[in-house]
Amino acid sequence: MVVCWVTLSLRSTKKPARREHYDYSALRTNVALQSHFAVEVRNRFSCLTEEGDTVTESYQKFVESIGASSEVLLPRKARRRHIDPSSDSRVDKARSDLF
Repeated sequence: MVVCWVTLSLRSTKKPARREHYDYSALRTNVALQSHFAVEVRNRFSCLTEEGDTVTESYQKFVESIGASSEVLLPRKARRRHIDPSSDSRVDKARSDLF
């Protein structure tokens, strides 16, 4: 005789947290921020790297250092709201010309 207990869970999985987007355009215009960001990335990367790292591990650590430096120094991008195209003034004008 074989006995089996089965439990079924129909809950949906939780969505992962949204990734933060940073405004890298601030680096284009602000020279002081450029140099500070470069020094910060270089320092973090040099602390993370080791002598025996492969190229893939080294690149992953470089990406981590950029992410950590961005979190500290760069402003977050503002979320853009999508505007309904039907509420545009040009669309309203075209509708009034038709009728």
